Amino acid sequence: MGKSAKGRAASSAWQDHVARAGRLEAAERLVARGERGEFDVAAAAYEAAKQAHRRAAGDREGITILLRGYLGAFDS
Repeated sequence: MGKSAKGRAASSAWQDHVARAGRLEAAERLVARGERGEFDVAAAAYEAAKQAHRRAAGDREGITILLRGYLGAFDS
């Protein structure tokens, strides 16, 4: 036979509790990694790429030269 409605509700509540506890533990691990500086290199690389992109977007001549070089690669 199947579970009663009360049994299903208790099982569902327990599953929700376990899932919530797992998410909390994962968040705590991420905070600890951040405090140790594990994400600093990735953040610095992201910022450098973003700044390079902004510089290129503001420099129309630079973009034209880049495009000509890129499209010229297909001429050969």
